[in-house]
Amino acid sequence: MRAGAYVRVSSDEQVEGFSLDAQRRAIHEFCSARGWDIVDDYTDEGRSARGDDLAKRPAFQRLMADASTGRLDVVVVHRLDRFARNIRVTFEQFQVLNRHGVSFASVGEQGFDFTTPMGQVVLSVLAAFAQYYSDNLGQEVRKGKRERKAQGLYNGLLPFGVKKNGDGLPVPEPETYPGILLAFSEAAKGRSDREVAVQLNEAAFRTTGNRGRNPFTKDTVRAMLQNRFYLGELPDGTGGWMQGAHDPLLDDSLFTAAQEARDRRASIPMPVRKHASIYSLSGLLRCHHCGG
Repeated sequence: MRAGAYVRVSSDEQVEGFSLDAQRRAIHEFCSARGWDIVDDYTDEGRSARGDDLAKRPAFQRLMADASTGRLDVVVVHRLDRFARNIRVTFEQFQVLNRHGVSFASVGEQGFDFTTPMGQVVLSVLAAFAQYYSDNLGQEVRKGKRERKAQGLYNGLLPFGVKKNGDGLPVPEPETYPGILLAFSEAAKGRSDREVAVQLNEAAFRTTGNRGRNPFTKDTVRAMLQNRFYLGELPDGTGGWMQGAHDPLLDDSLFTAAQEARDRRASIPMPVRKHASIYSLSGLLRCHHCGG
């Protein structure tokens, strides 16, 4: 049997027992005991299965495509809720597997044959509980975030140049914080966002966050220079800012000087060539091939 091992964990489930390695290890042991060959591991990290938008789970899409093209004989998951937490999606994707003659196996629910009439009843119950758990978890997470915000505590990823201390409060990160000072200092001198990005990259600084370490661009610099988190504030959820529990990470005068310099640059009109004709873009655009 050619098996496809699907593992998934959402950003809210990074806890013991849900880790990708634990799921993958259990599936491999399960398949090995049955003499099944694992064709491929399909991993969706930080992906929720609560909704019905499968485009947000690229590994799942690849798994189902391989199942549909005859590459797999069986799909194996650690638990049914790893496969889906939406009742409609669960049954729709099971129909796809059945249509192509692909079996389904769950390490946690291995006593059930979901292809039988009774198995379908059990599947309905398990899918309903999976969706209930997901909906309830979402409500609890949102409630926790509201409470953290009410206490002035941040939610989500910390911005560039910041880490949390032993009390969980944001403080300067020694290796990257100098990049913050460099960016705001150069912006205060009138440098453009693009010029600041070049200087950060030349100084070997790279972005942080869930997209990994990447070179700075004018867009990432613009977001950084406008982030009032560095002044000890937090987004209030309505487009404004509120006082946070953490101390300011940047001098207010430097932050203000950078904003004023950026405003001055934005107010400078774009120069137009003197020989421009009545057409508004004359002299501003040129043909890549002929130069006209």
